[in-house]
Amino acid sequence: MDVKLFQTLDDGDIEVITGEIQMTAGYDTAIYLSLYGGNMGGTWWGDTFGKVENQKTPSETQALTGSIPLIPANLLRIRDAVKRDIAWMDKAPDVGVSMPAVNKVQITVGTEITILGGT
Repeated sequence: MDVKLFQTLDDGDIEVITGEIQMTAGYDTAIYLSLYGGNMGGTWWGDTFGKVENQKTPSETQALTGSIPLIPANLLRIRDAVKRDIAWMDKAPDVGVSMPAVNKVQITVGTEITILGGT
């Protein structure tokens, strides 16, 4: 069980109901952290323990969506970054990337998680 994280307009958050932090048994939190774990620049302290490249947490998706224009021409680049960020999964789920509005990108990973980000 993991703490359930979800995307908000100003980054991620957790839910507390009657004093209890909500948990999840799925992969949604692990996927969320893989995509937006805050490892800008590849310097997260936890990566010093990972000797195998696919055990590191690069959060390439976060770096990319924060540095390129969120336009249709970049959707494939974002999708490919998402796939690399979740390559640790034994069987990676389907990845969808779309633009529901101007300067907004929606990332869907299997049935586990949907993230809406942008300005």
